[in-house]
Amino acid sequence: MYGNRDSQLFDYLTQIVKQFVDKPEDVSIHDEFGPMGLLIQIKVDPDDVGKVIGKEGRIINAIRQILKAAGGKTTRRFKIDLVS
Repeated sequence: MYGNRDSQLFDYLTQIVKQFVDKPEDVSIHDEFGPMGLLIQIKVDPDDVGKVIGKEGRIINAIRQILKAAGGKTTRRFKIDLVS
């Protein structure tokens, strides 16, 4: 399903998100291709949504920047949605 690079990226993204939540076993990442690029849905426990967003959205924006940097190298576009 994923290329080797995508698989590594999603594993890395999962590890990053798990560091911020109280229930790391509930973290899952799903993806689907859309017209604007790859849509990545990060699913966490409803109690952990605020922890992943962070104050003023700093944590989720940092995660977006990491993906943007990774996408720049592969000329791919990523969009992240946080799902509870």
